[in-house]
Parts: sequence; C-alpha cells; structure tokens
Amino acid sequence: MEQLEKSFTGLFKNATAGNAAWVGVKIVVAVILFLILSRIITALCEHFMKRLRKKEDVDKGAVLFLGTIIKIILYLVLILFLLNSLGFKTSSLLTLLGSIGLAIVLGLKDNLSNVASGIIIMLLKPFKVGDHIIENSDHNEGTVTEIGLFFTKLKTLDEQTIIIPNQLLTSKSVINQTLEEFRTLDLRYSIPYGTDIARAKELIRDEVWKDEETCKDRGEDSVHVFVHTLDDSAVIICSRSRVRNAKYWQTRWRLLESIYNRFLAEGLEFAYPHMDVHIDNKD
Repeated sequence: MEQLEKSFTGLFKNATAGNAAWVGVKIVVAVILFLILSRIITALCEHFMKRLRKKEDVDKGAVLFLGTIIKIILYLVLILFLLNSLGFKTSSLLTLLGSIGLAIVLGLKDNLSNVASGIIIMLLKPFKVGDHIIENSDHNEGTVTEIGLFFTKLKTLDEQTIIIPNQLLTSKSVINQTLEEFRTLDLRYSIPYGTDIARAKELIRDEVWKDEETCKDRGEDSVHVFVHTLDDSAVIICSRSRVRNAKYWQTRWRLLESIYNRFLAEGLEFAYPHMDVHIDNKD
C-alpha cells in the first residue's frame, strides 16, 4: 500500500513539475485504452459463452459462472497493465491480490475443487447428459441428468436421484456404459449336476440367437454358450452376446424370462439352494 501511495504522489509531483500535459495525455490514453479493450473483453466473453450455451449437455449456470470468472481475470490483467503503463508500481497490489486470493482458495478449497472438476467434465466430456455411468468408489449407478459446477446428478433405475460431487468423478474411475453403440450381454444360469449340459446349452443358445435385439453381424460367433464354473451344488452356464446399448436392460429381462419358460417346457430345471437328508433306519 505504501508503494501505491508513493506512486500516486510521484505522479502528481511530476504533474506539478511541469509535466502536467504529458501526465494528462497518459491518463487520457489509458482511459481510452480501457474503454476499447474492455469492449473487446466483453465481446470475447459473450462469444465464448454463446458457443457454450449451444451445447445441450452444458449447464447454463456453469456457463454464466465461467464467463464471469474469465471476465474478472481479464479485467484485472487490463487494469494492472494500464497502471503499470502510467508508472505505478503494481508489485504491492499484486501481493495484496495474491493474499486475498490465497485466503479465498483456502476457505473454499473443497468447493473450488468441485468447480474445477465440473469444468473438466464439461470440457473433456468423459460422459454427458443421458449417459449411463457407474462411479466405482461407492458403486453409484444411474443415468446422468445434470452436470453442474459443484455436483452431477444421476437417476437410478428405480427413479431415485443420486447427487455426486464432481471431484469424486474426476479423481476416481468411472465406467461409461453408453459410450459405445453395442454392449456385451452376459447371462448366467445354474444347472443341477446330472443335467444334460449339451441339451441345456442348445436351448439357451437357441433362445439368445432368435431374440430380435441380438447382434448377429459375426455369424455363428455372435452368440457363445459355455460352462463358466463348476460350483459346489450347480454347473454355471454362461451365454454371451452383443446387444445395442439402448436395449440392454430390456433384452436382459426378456431373455431371462424366455429361457426360464423354455426350460420349463423342455422339462429341464434350474439349481436352487436345498439340502438332501438321508435317514438310516437300522430297525
């Protein structure tokens, strides 16, 4: 602050020493430059925000906040530049602004990290509104309905809303299940020991193959049915096929029902937890 006072004092001393006209010219030029450059800054910020608003998956409030921050930074740079051109020593002003900025950052550390993460999500787009994602740290899963500056909202299959801080979505791994057009559909079935495995695999493959949403672009290799594991009380058979992402859940539910009904019609059973009790009657 003392340096700024000295700068003001020096400016007026120069003016009283006979350089008043020159000092006046410098002030007028600085004012003209401020008016011209401020209009340029405003125009650039409005153009930037207008382009961002055209994107449907960008939150309008985030665009306004980001534009305001950019405008403030550019105005500060412009003012410091003009003060420096007038002969002011801006080092003390920069120190003061730095101290204020540091205090703000420390006080709003968590919120600012969420804002920074929100901006990263909007710019890099690891996911967008409408994508179905899984956040791996807490296994939150749902469809993205809103990407804000501080939080991202997900809607679950049972119509609940999950609000996740943006920092969590950029610092942990996220699975975007709708990024690709097709998705692998794995279904597992428990078959009792002693069942005709070849017959069970044939029925499962037939139901999966004839489903209208099963992608058959690879011919016979589009559907795989195989023994996955041999559990303690059942043989686990797995079917693997490709379906469109948009129809994944509907296809999953439909296939499970159709395969269950097919097994009933063919006289085959699924394994279920049970206990066999043997009684030896010596009498």
